[in-house]
Amino acid sequence: MNYKNAFNKNRDRVCFLTGSIKDNEGSKITIPGSGFVVAKESTKYVVTTLGVSQSLEKTEDLKVAICISSTDTRNTYEFFGISLCKSKIEDKISVYKIDDSNNKITKFFRETDLSEERPITGEEGAMIGFPLNTNFIDAGLGVNIMMARSMIGAVKYNPKSEVDFIEIDTYPYQGFGGAPFLVNEKIAGIVIGHFNQFIEKGENIIKSMTPAMGLVQPATKIKKILESIS
Repeated sequence: MNYKNAFNKNRDRVCFLTGSIKDNEGSKITIPGSGFVVAKESTKYVVTTLGVSQSLEKTEDLKVAICISSTDTRNTYEFFGISLCKSKIEDKISVYKIDDSNNKITKFFRETDLSEERPITGEEGAMIGFPLNTNFIDAGLGVNIMMARSMIGAVKYNPKSEVDFIEIDTYPYQGFGGAPFLVNEKIAGIVIGHFNQFIEKGENIIKSMTPAMGLVQPATKIKKILESIS
């Protein structure tokens, strides 16, 4: 895979979700994770993970930051209001509707941009997201979009021979949740977290494992959720 082409082709659709948390010192911005823009007809949506949406439930002033222009050295983001449209608990995917009444998002990213190819163990891939951005903001460094190379370590299937989930060999740092996982420059799935997050803690065999494996839900599941939205 040509990583440079993959990044340039997809970076403008990758976004981050924010909310405000009030404490004794006032309001503080938090960025629990990433997402990406998909358009269905004339309506724009943000696809992210259930974990990100659950974190945002505790916040106020929900917004998504979307790139409206970019150069080789700088991305310009604008904030848009969002409202939760649908969550699929078993797939750990959430979809938000974007309030773009002024049609400022001029780049349309169709749901047909999602890959229909079956993932293959050993294929190279990459995720693009905003890891550790709350930490970067606290340190005065601003937001940072980042690409991380990875490889498909295993593909798991359900009894119907449909792709159930994908294991990757890269640890998704906090904030990578909701990032698109790219294969052959197309979105093959969404990063939902690392392996240990979704395994019962009481299982001794899992306690000794490192959390180095990441988990990705395939693009086919994203498509089904989008198709169910009327």
